[in-house]
Amino acid sequence: MVWADKSGATHIQSCRIEGLQFKTYAPPSAPQWIGVAPDQIESIAYAVLPPGYVGTWHHAPGPQWVVTLSGKWSVETTDGAVLVQGPGEMQFNADSSSHPRKNDTHVGHISRTIGNEPNVQLIIKLKPNVKITNGCTTWEKKMD
Repeated sequence: MVWADKSGATHIQSCRIEGLQFKTYAPPSAPQWIGVAPDQIESIAYAVLPPGYVGTWHHAPGPQWVVTLSGKWSVETTDGAVLVQGPGEMQFNADSSSHPRKNDTHVGHISRTIGNEPNVQLIIKLKPNVKITNGCTTWEKKMD
């Protein structure tokens, strides 16, 4: 999980996925473990980071899951932590409240590809008012 504290600094924290429900997703199929419901999703997109890609410091546009489909990439937070992910790994990004701090203009995180192949991601952006409990924290955006 990538998240921002009250000062605006960003951090990486390992988490477990919790709150799944064992239910039929597509009746009459057998039950399976289900997490985020379709009505909680704002959009789904693919991103392809080419080899050698180094982004700029930015924060997520809102709460989102980033699932690595192929290739490797890293995300670095303002506290200096770096998370490297490969195929089948995912992170929850909740750093949209990050902001510049005194003597540090970096905001959010920076992404980079690792290796010589493109990094393909599936990005599942959630609606702003969705409450997510992921085993480490509860993220709930307050509506303005």
